[in-house]
Amino acid sequence: MPRMRVLCLLSLSVGIFLVAGCGPGKGAPVSGKIVFPPNVKLESSDTIQLSFMPEDSKMPGTNAKVNASDQTFTLNTVGMNGVMPGKYKVTIGIAPYPGMPENKERTPAFEPLNKAYDVRNSKLACEVTAGAENKFTIDLTKGTITKD
Repeated sequence: MPRMRVLCLLSLSVGIFLVAGCGPGKGAPVSGKIVFPPNVKLESSDTIQLSFMPEDSKMPGTNAKVNASDQTFTLNTVGMNGVMPGKYKVTIGIAPYPGMPENKERTPAFEPLNKAYDVRNSKLACEVTAGAENKFTIDLTKGTITKD
């Protein structure tokens, strides 16, 4: 009887290990920089949310917080060491830190960009490819994404 239990547990463990290894696959590294219009003045405490929304609804999307000081970002989908290869719609949202005294005055300055690049209006799109690092420059003045 104990031998049978050991064999059952061993079989179950191997089965779980195999199923866990059959996930969606390895992601590709994604990083880059956002170029803002000259009239947009960012503070290091501002929140810049960048989202990559896949065209394929079965794939996971991903979000990144952009470093407001140098406008750089790195995307990573949990458990994939990057982003799944595929085509993505890109959205951006900007907000001043809520606790700052000038918050009310600065918020309206971000509204045109937030509206232009929200989920309904954004025309930004890119393709993440497997096998290499994907570096993008997102130019919000031109409304373009280029792969570096």
